Amino acid sequence: MYTKFKKYRKRWEGKQGLANVIAWILKGGEELGQPENAEEISNRYQRVNEILKVNLENYEVSCSDVLYWKAAPVLASVPDLRGVNWSELNLKDVVIPGLHLEGAVLDNSYFQDAYIYGAHLEGAELRGIHLEGAFLTDGHLEGAYLHKAHLERAILTGAHLEGAFLHYAHLEGTILDCAHLEGANLSRAHLEGAVLIGANLEGATLTLAHLGGADLNPISVGRVNVYDDSSEIKSGLEETRPGYRTIFAYTEFLPRWSSFLSIKFINGVCRNNPGKKLWPIIIRFIFERWFFTDFGNARIDDADTALSPDLYRYVKDQQYLTRIRQRNKILYRLWQILAGCGNNIYLLAIWCVFFVWVFSLLYWSLPWQTPDFMHGWIPSFLYMAEKPINPEAYVKHYPAPSEAFKWFFVSFDIFSNLGIRNTFPQNNIGVLLVFFETALGYLALGTLLAIAHNKWVRRAG
Repeated sequence: MYTKFKKYRKRWEGKQGLANVIAWILKGGEELGQPENAEEISNRYQRVNEILKVNLENYEVSCSDVLYWKAAPVLASVPDLRGVNWSELNLKDVVIPGLHLEGAVLDNSYFQDAYIYGAHLEGAELRGIHLEGAFLTDGHLEGAYLHKAHLERAILTGAHLEGAFLHYAHLEGTILDCAHLEGANLSRAHLEGAVLIGANLEGATLTLAHLGGADLNPISVGRVNVYDDSSEIKSGLEETRPGYRTIFAYTEFLPRWSSFLSIKFINGVCRNNPGKKLWPIIIRFIFERWFFTDFGNARIDDADTALSPDLYRYVKDQQYLTRIRQRNKILYRLWQILAGCGNNIYLLAIWCVFFVWVFSLLYWSLPWQTPDFMHGWIPSFLYMAEKPINPEAYVKHYPAPSEAFKWFFVSFDIFSNLGIRNTFPQNNIGVLLVFFETALGYLALGTLLAIAHNKWVRRAG
């Protein structure tokens, strides 16, 4: 990949047996399993260093920062395993904090639930690696090749993935808080349910990436200039990413209904959901669609969204709705319940049918005569001696409808302002009911037309 890493790999040529022995020791040797305390890790590291001194030419033990396992310090120097070949090895549950694996070949190896805190994997070959549930906080994976890697439910808080290649990588439910993804290639990556709060995506590529249910509040996108001039990763990045702009191209940021039949998607979006239940997620997808993938305060203006205008609009609309929600929660909640914040035409149509049904019940069930006990309690102009609405014009042309259907049609006639049956009020109560239902009908019609134009006519902007 880079010349420096090729040099490290050469020293392991013909020494695959040694590499396997080192892996066996780090897993616990004869007593396989996780270490009981930091002292055990120190002993393993010390034993590995002694073996490497004997079997590798010019091997030097480098000093390292103090590492911790279960709040206790790891005192031994971290072994230098740069360029080692551990392809297809099973290192599940291994505890190797701060291990130096720069340029290592770990294709299709198994590191599920491993503790790799602060490990150095710069420029490593990690094709198809299994890191499900691994603890990689503050890990260094700059320029690593993670094509089709499995990182579901892994914890990469503060991890450095600058310039990493994550094409087709599985990051469902992965914790990437404050992660550094500047210049990373996340094309076609699966980030459903991932948490990227505070992550830096400046210069990253997310062509055809899947972001359904991800939490990106807030992220940083746009341009990047984070590498030293001497960095080999920068030179490799400059060749592939001139301009350093975050690219969103055909990015899938909202799931389809068919996604809820996928086990991987369900595991991803449920990973960080309280209670890890699916039904709250479905409810949120229906009624809070504009907050399903949370971009929050992400700055997206400097990003390249030419091939994902719907994502740019989604982010801007979400930020606008967030502002409205902060200013007036009651009006926002009413807007959300009635019309899905101006986006759900089907929800508004259901409410229209509901209002027509409610008014039909009022026309049908209100007593013809005002009860005597109400006299003196209500103004005299609200007294009734007959039904509030006269349906005679309708009955004359259609003499045998059911009562429920008759009054539903009368209510629909008033709500939609058709006026084709000449229904009219017969008292002041009827006048008030017709006035409110007609006004409500006009308001609903205008809202329906606005939403229809926004969803079916508007193309961009």
